Amino acid sequence: AFLTLEPEKLTSVEILKEVNDISYHFKDSNREWYKDPRVVKVVDDGRSFLKRTNEKFDIISSNISSPYTTAGSMFLTKQYFEDVKKHLKPKGIYSQLIWGKHLAEVVHTFTQVFPHYLAIPGYENTDLVIIGSKVPLELKHEINYFDKEWPLYKNMSRADTFKLGQEILDSNLKKKPEFIVDDHFAYLTHNWTRGLKFFWIHGP
Repeated sequence: AFLTLEPEKLTSVEILKEVNDISYHFKDSNREWYKDPRVVKVVDDGRSFLKRTNEKFDIISSNISSPYTTAGSMFLTKQYFEDVKKHLKPKGIYSQLIWGKHLAEVVHTFTQVFPHYLAIPGYENTDLVIIGSKVPLELKHEINYFDKEWPLYKNMSRADTFKLGQEILDSNLKKKPEFIVDDHFAYLTHNWTRGLKFFWIHGP
């Protein structure tokens, strides 16, 4: 998707080499990114990669398979967001899909680190793609998020879709968080979501 922005360089960090290896099966939808000379392919854990590089980026984005795993929860902590912030250029932005029972806790953790933030809805009307920056965010272009075939949003305008994202964000900011997600504390939570049962074991 980022190739549609015509970047000078795009760094793709994927922990599983096999995910990159099978990308050609989806060439009709992924713009054959694996062939694009502008794409730097890195096989590594995302947090590990940020620790090893001094590069700063215009956009950083991450998407985890589940917040209710030890590995996934480590991409929701205050320390991780602070590390991301250090690797953004002055006007850079960070975006991440967040979801789950502890959405309010993640939102409050995120907004402790990023002084400026916006949101658009995720796959469900309880999910968020949250966007953070060190400077005020200004929307200069029309929101071009889900296409009209996406079931939840097919009857909504783009403006209404964006408004829904802000409403979900604001409702979670009004909630008092049970905790701030932190590398150094352990939380065990149980959640039934999207038909799967998860246990979140976080920390030492």
